[in-house]
Order: sequence, then structure tokens, then C-alpha cells
Amino acid sequence: MAKERGGNNKSLKQGNKTSILRKLFSDGAMSRIALAKELKLTGASISLLTKELFDEGLLEESGERLQRNTSGRKEVIIDIAYDSFIAYNINIESDKIHFAVCTPQRVVKEDIRPTSELIESSDKEGYLIDRIERLNTGAQVIGIGIGISGFVDKSGVLFNTYGIFEKNYNLKEQLEKRTALPVYISNNVRAQAKAIIDNGNKDFMYIKHGPGLGAAIINGGHILTGADNLAGEIGHTVVEQEGELCRCGKRGCLELYLSEKRMLNNYTQKLGGFMGDIKDFYAQYGVENIATEIINDSITRLVNSIGNAIALINPSSIIVAGGLFDNIKLFEAVDKKLKNLSINISFRHLTGKYNIKSIAGARLVFENILFNQD
Repeated sequence: MAKERGGNNKSLKQGNKTSILRKLFSDGAMSRIALAKELKLTGASISLLTKELFDEGLLEESGERLQRNTSGRKEVIIDIAYDSFIAYNINIESDKIHFAVCTPQRVVKEDIRPTSELIESSDKEGYLIDRIERLNTGAQVIGIGIGISGFVDKSGVLFNTYGIFEKNYNLKEQLEKRTALPVYISNNVRAQAKAIIDNGNKDFMYIKHGPGLGAAIINGGHILTGADNLAGEIGHTVVEQEGELCRCGKRGCLELYLSEKRMLNNYTQKLGGFMGDIKDFYAQYGVENIATEIINDSITRLVNSIGNAIALINPSSIIVAGGLFDNIKLFEAVDKKLKNLSINISFRHLTGKYNIKSIAGARLVFENILFNQD
């Protein structure tokens, strides 16, 4: 039994260290006394735990001191040593790959490459390693985080990435062998949703558009995964019986009718030629009749599906990003159609200092290593 108590004590200590890091990350730098009060720990415990975190290179003194009492004694302010370690971020989608080097607070360096480079490479792991190591700043690298479009199982095996990697490919295992770094892999949309979670965002549905359509459901600060890790796949809900064949194998999936490539091709054919890109196409909304008709059809299908999802999961808000949502007129059109269905919910566009695709993978690393949270 003594051995069991030792194990429990070790687990408790690690949990308390994680709590310290999470508190500093969410609330900012503070004194040891403030930490002890916030976390309901003794001063002696806080001193021991923070010493270990300093020894591990995870904490630093902020350079500020607060007066503690009328005797004039001052307490040192401590914070996470944000710039002493980094994580590699890789976000792989059908059109582009976002590579970045990140601290828990910021993107240090980034690079965007066409996904075709990866697909055409004879050594895909080598390609990813080479591109990310080019961004290394010399800081300690603690892991690699990858968000990738398609279906990824809970162990990180790529079940189906639609031609980027072969089916059932264990990219995590291969990268860990070649880099000796821990690797965390998730569906790209889920990784992005996880990066949004904070004290103000714990119950929401995240919808990402462009070039396809994906979604993730957050409940109580956690991703809902479902029995087969497929929860939240709004893009693969059927909106057209006996419709076109989707890349997932079903027919009539919503993603087909929200595909940017499909919308642009449809417009080009009906117009008899169009030299612009997808942003130019979106700019025709409300200006040119054919473009407006095509976009309205896609928006109507999307809004109906969002309405059904809201009725099923009852999120507190819908957060959207990418594709048509990045066009203010189209974002407002979606919002208006939701309201016309008497759906009164917080519907907002994702904002932030950095592109979510440049930080989401890195956040997987920090959550699993720095904060010890799956």
C-alpha cells in the first residue's frame, strides 16, 4: 500500500505543477503567494513545486516585484518561460500547408507551401522535417503538432486523408522515429477548435470553410469525438438524396455543395469563362446574378445544416472561419439566414493576432506536454 501512496503522491504533484502552469497561462504572471491562494495550496508546496518547474526550465522571474505588506517585504513575480521552448506546427490541408515555430504565446516564424509539394515528394516525412527545421530558431523543441484534413483515429493514425497520405498510415510513428520528438496528430478542424478553447469559449461549434467544409463540437472545454472519432463531421451530412458522389464514399454530402472548387467551376461553366480566383468569385455576390445564385444555394444548404446541428447539440455559440466566412457580405448573409430561421445564437467570426492554422498544431503539443492534458 505504501507503494500505491507514493504513486498517488507523484500523480498529485504532477497535477499541481500542471495547475500552476495553466493558471499562469490563463491569468498571467503572479507571485507565489497569489498562486498559493488561487490554487489553495500551502506556501511550502508552492515553493517546492515552482522550484522544480524552474529547474525544468518552464518558469522564469518576470523582473517585477510587488510589495507584499506594510513591512516592505517584496514578492518576486514569476511567469512561464515562454521563449525558452518551442513547438513545431504543421497544418496540412488539400491546398496548402502551414509550417510554423511557436511558443505558447506567439508564432515565431512561419512558412506556407502548396500541398502538392508534399504529395509529389518521394519522402514525405523527410519533406515535412526539412521544411519545419528550416524555421528553427535554436530554442528547445518540445514536440511536433499536426492538424491534417481527413479522418484521423484517436491514436494518430491517418485513416483517410484523401490522397495526401496512403490510408491507415501511421505518420506519428514514422516522425517520432526520425526526429526523436513526441508527435501529436489530429484532424485539422479539431486542432483549430481546441486552440480556441479558453475561459470564455468552452461550449461552441467551430465551422471551418475552404477549400472544403469541416466542424468540431466543444462541450465543457473538451472536443466531442464520438464512438469512432467522427463526431462533428457536418460536411459529410447528406443534404441531397442520390446526389453526387463525395470523396468520403457517400452521395450528396454538404461538403460537395460548399466546395470552393466546385462553386468556382460551376460559375466558370455557366458564365462561359472566368479568370478570377475564389475571392474574386465571392466578390461577385450581390453584383452578378449567376454568382449570387450559386452562392445563395450553397449558403441555404449550409444554414439548414447548421440549424439542424444547433437543435441537436445546443451550443452556446457558433464560431466560423475561412472561405466564404472571410467575406463580410457572405458572413452577414449566413447570419441573416440563420436569424430568418428564428435561430438566435451567438454567431461570430474567429479573430486573433495569428492565423489559427499557424498555431493549432503547436497548441496540441503544449496541451499534452506543458499542461499534461489529452
